[in-house]
Amino acid sequence: MIAREALLVKALVAAASVGSAAPLDVKAELARLDSPVLAERDAAEVALANSSDFQLQDLEALARRVDLSPEQRLRLRQVGRQLFKSRALPGLGVQFGGFGTDGVIIQETIPGFPAAGVFQPFDVIRALNGQPVTTQDDLRWLILSQDVDDTLEIEYARNGLIAVVQCRLGKFSDLPNAVRPSDVDMARAFALRWERRVGPSTSGELIIGSDISVDQWAQAAGARAGGARPWPLPRESGSRIVGFGGQPRTSLVSHQAFVEPALLLDETFGSREINSTVADVVERIRTLTRQRALLDERAQTLERHADTAGNPDQRDQFRSMRDGTLREIIEVDVQLEAMREVLRQLRETGR
Repeated sequence: MIAREALLVKALVAAASVGSAAPLDVKAELARLDSPVLAERDAAEVALANSSDFQLQDLEALARRVDLSPEQRLRLRQVGRQLFKSRALPGLGVQFGGFGTDGVIIQETIPGFPAAGVFQPFDVIRALNGQPVTTQDDLRWLILSQDVDDTLEIEYARNGLIAVVQCRLGKFSDLPNAVRPSDVDMARAFALRWERRVGPSTSGELIIGSDISVDQWAQAAGARAGGARPWPLPRESGSRIVGFGGQPRTSLVSHQAFVEPALLLDETFGSREINSTVADVVERIRTLTRQRALLDERAQTLERHADTAGNPDQRDQFRSMRDGTLREIIEVDVQLEAMREVLRQLRETGR
């Protein structure tokens, strides 16, 4: 009898897995994004991000609706970021040769890309779709924000003359020795695309931001409970603690770009006053950690520019900028170590 029941369970699981390929009900999932239940909102976000029949362009059209709540708008943007990273990436098909006062210099073109029939070495790209570019990062982010086969309007200079041409993008994967862009590059490119294709919220509603601390939430919750609410907040109350953009802070533990796991505030540690101080120190450490990551990316980018620059003066300029960034990294490291020592003392002594 037990064996028959086991076979029945297996059959039901198999049937469920076959039925899971049903078309996505976008209207229903959009409504679930604004559910009062956190688990429902999270599930809807996952469903939209993992559906094979829901593309980035579909999401952008949905996100342009003016009747969305702040929660729906924020979660659609998060889904959009995931779809943006998983799609085929575009490539212009040129190798950069540094930048000057007028724009980004082309060192050479890549055969097989439409740009090879348009540009020549030492052409200077000045603007893309009307957006001026002054550094290679500017140009990289603008290109990555597009789609494969998009046609761009590119303003460039050649031998002192300025011209505007239409040029179609190819596939990033067709570039020789293509290395996937960094998370920072992808984030900046997505931000540019979202601002251009979706734009800011037009609802006029404010979204709770990261300036609301754990301390402030606890005070508000305690006031509503007549001052009887215990301190510190129990871990199951985490969904009441709001982080950036209105997201529950407990949902952020998997986002490594915003959290240093070893330094997460232990909500069961110490008194109210001590936890308030620890929270401030932890937040400062998080800020410095994000700052250091960005500086490290900048130093690596400048190092690449110095290695590929054909002009000795440009190469020296890049190296000078890189050295300045490295000095900033050292200063941030000193501050980080000092703040970590403060945190250790707080946790060991309670002062």
